[in-house]
Amino acid sequence: AGNTSPTTTAPYTDITDPAAPATPTITPEANGTITVSGQAEPDSNVTVVFPDGTSVTVPADENGSYGPVTSVAPQTSGDVNTSATDAAGNTGPVTTTPYIETVPPVITLLGDENVTVEAGSVYTDAGATADDIVDGNITGNIVTVSDVNASEIGIYTVTYDVNDSAGNAATQVTRTVNVVDTTAPTVVSITPDNNATDVAVDSNITIVFDENMTVSTINTTNITVEDSLSIIISGTIVYDDNTGVAVFNPTSDLDNYETYTVTVTTAVQDDAGNGLASNVTSSFTVIDGPCGCPDFDACN
Repeated sequence: AGNTSPTTTAPYTDITDPAAPATPTITPEANGTITVSGQAEPDSNVTVVFPDGTSVTVPADENGSYGPVTSVAPQTSGDVNTSATDAAGNTGPVTTTPYIETVPPVITLLGDENVTVEAGSVYTDAGATADDIVDGNITGNIVTVSDVNASEIGIYTVTYDVNDSAGNAATQVTRTVNVVDTTAPTVVSITPDNNATDVAVDSNITIVFDENMTVSTINTTNITVEDSLSIIISGTIVYDDNTGVAVFNPTSDLDNYETYTVTVTTAVQDDAGNGLASNVTSSFTVIDGPCGCPDFDACN
């Protein structure tokens, strides 16, 4: 008879969870942020949770492609979690993908890369700073190694190293420290003293320097003894490098009642090759006998 019964309507609810998104592509950016893209259920909304806990939800297109989506802040090593939610509000399993942060920190040297200091001075290193795109300022973590000995002439190295919280090592930074001696040596004393009298005829002449001298420059050419007629007195010089003392021993006794002048020239050099700033002279008079006279008979 063609009669149609009434329609019965039964509601249908989609309770099928979408599949877990495929393992995403994670791209580190130069500023420390990361960019995530990948495949999920077509037309779903994909939530990306970054290692720092922040999240972004983006739509997947009809082919299931989503992203790229970039984190707001730089990210340290950790997990990137992605999940898809379909139009019915069903959220599928989470895909967990490890991310390893590989951007190293950067060390910046303070002061000059090459430094020259005078031997005997106090060397104070200028230091360095270190910054990391994730950890920020990590200057306090720098490991500084120095072999500088400012009391010894030489070339020394200071190194700076640091790792960030992810274990990434910065490129080592170094400083070269040149310890030099440019200071002229000085004569501390000459014995007999300047203008001394009553000096014995068999006296030696002792010269004390303030530092170790180059032995080859301590000779009778660079250190002379002359009488009042400018006649050079022959003799030998013995130098003790441990004490910095040179002793001139005349070949024969000095003449009584004669005045002698000792000259230490600028040709005398220290171990660094520095000469005296100027010639040093000292004079004394030989009077060897009682009463301050040349001989005993002259006193009577």
